[in-house]
Amino acid sequence: MKIINILLVISCLALYGCSLFGLDKEAEVRFSLAPSEFLNQNNISLEAFDGRYLIRLNDQDDFISTNFSTKTDGTLEVIFEIKSADDKILSNGEFELKLREDWRWTVNFQAESADYNPVEGCFGCVEYYSFAINKNEMENSDEQPDSVYVVTGGNFISNPVMY
Repeated sequence: MKIINILLVISCLALYGCSLFGLDKEAEVRFSLAPSEFLNQNNISLEAFDGRYLIRLNDQDDFISTNFSTKTDGTLEVIFEIKSADDKILSNGEFELKLREDWRWTVNFQAESADYNPVEGCFGCVEYYSFAINKNEMENSDEQPDSVYVVTGGNFISNPVMY
């Protein structure tokens, strides 16, 4: 009888893999930069921390198509800074994302004018944050955007919704 019980447990583990132990749960975040002269000409750095994982992005190339693992609950605290080539702070800010299992957050940085609605026509967007650009530190400030928008959205990892 003991052998049958042991075989039953082994069979269940084989059929269900590691899901009995919660090891198949995953969550991710992806950061990206919208095409923008402002974002391309200046240096953007970012730190994100969920209590376990620390993500640091310090180069435009760091933002290209990379999914980072996160915890499946709690919050992801994100801090960013945009500096000019001569190290003047042009914009900075912080925000939080609520983490959840089987979810991939997308976080897109955009530079636009304050009258722009960054979620208009956006499918899967959840919310956005707006941060002012310090135009006093910029050359040709009349031709530059005045806000950095951070647009967040997401989708399921295992069964994504097709928008």
